[in-house]
Amino acid sequence: MSNYNFSLVLPIFNEQDAVEYALEEIIKLNLEDKSLFEIVIVDDGSNDLTKKKLEKFKNKIHVNLIRHERNYGYGKALKTGI
Repeated sequence: MSNYNFSLVLPIFNEQDAVEYALEEIIKLNLEDKSLFEIVIVDDGSNDLTKKKLEKFKNKIHVNLIRHERNYGYGKALKTGI
């Protein structure tokens, strides 16, 4: 059982332009609120620079990074995260 109040599941596919800013803001909010939630990022087989940009988040506290080797679609990525 987790110590978090809830899990925030983020399915991501080819979001190289927005992923870093969005995750930095979510992490900042989470730490300000005393780490109330875990962040589950599911990279659904991105084929742009998203994978590389996510590398810097893989060891962050309260962040779980899951990768699909290929794109399965939003539903499958959401199910994987849940």
